[in-house]
Amino acid sequence: LLFAQKGIRDQFDPRFKEFSDSFHPSKYPEDNLLEDIWLWKFSCLSKHKSKNEYHEFIFHFLHNCSSEKEKLTDLPSYLNLYHSPSL
Repeated sequence: LLFAQKGIRDQFDPRFKEFSDSFHPSKYPEDNLLEDIWLWKFSCLSKHKSKNEYHEFIFHFLHNCSSEKEKLTDLPSYLNLYHSPSL
């Protein structure tokens, strides 16, 4: 995922939130970056055993996130002025 910095003059576009909410590792199983974001930010299990073991050692808890209730836009820093709706 690559987002360009957005200018202060731009207003938030709700289409960007809708677009961002469509991302989920279950929809893009080959996207390792998306999987890692879910692992780090939502404590979701990975399909890679070694990643799960490492994160369970550090954070002590991982869970199955197959319901698609986790969204990028739930992250506090995601919807700020540094993401561009003009992708």
